[in-house]
Amino acid sequence: MAQPLCYYIPNHGYSEDDIVWVSHLEGFYYVDDPDTDSFYLTDGPDGDNVEYDSTLREGWMRQVEPNSGIITIKNLGHLEGEKVTVTANGLDRGTYIVEDAQITLPDYVYTYRVGKLYSCKIKTMRFAVPSSGNEITRIKKIGKQAVRYTRSKDIQVGQELKGVEYMENVAATYKSTSQDIETLNRAGHDTDGFSVVKSVTPFPMTVLGIVVDIEITEKG
Repeated sequence: MAQPLCYYIPNHGYSEDDIVWVSHLEGFYYVDDPDTDSFYLTDGPDGDNVEYDSTLREGWMRQVEPNSGIITIKNLGHLEGEKVTVTANGLDRGTYIVEDAQITLPDYVYTYRVGKLYSCKIKTMRFAVPSSGNEITRIKKIGKQAVRYTRSKDIQVGQELKGVEYMENVAATYKSTSQDIETLNRAGHDTDGFSVVKSVTPFPMTVLGIVVDIEITEKG
């Protein structure tokens, strides 16, 4: 049975029905039943409580006025005519063309970043497979790889072979703890390929390690 979500923040200073913006819930909520170190949230005065759903979320909250955010972002003359991307409250707000040193968003934002989109690419060194002895005559195949990451969101994992990338989108979620993703080799079984992790969205990417599975079998 769902339970009301309780926030434990020592000496938070909020009062009953204060309006707060909650980044990980992406909305306005009202403080309910506060004491010195904790409180609940409702979706309106005398409204329903926000319920606990056992999902780990990271973010922040602050007291606001409902229309105190920004719709038009100004002072972007250094990016005049450029296509820029906007992130706000941990979400991708899309791309815009800067005109008259500003851009206009469809709704309010409270904490935002604006800049030109770029990609970040991590590529392994060439694999050192045996080139002498009994191994040289055997078949060597790369079937899959595992990537461990943390504090990352929306990354791509795959291989690069002879300058061509074979990538798979990974719906990574931003967490402080590490996570693993295992993918099959989409570039075939050529040991001359590279393992690649790539970020093409305006979010962080931190790769802790890549483990590659290489299978060696006899010919015939």
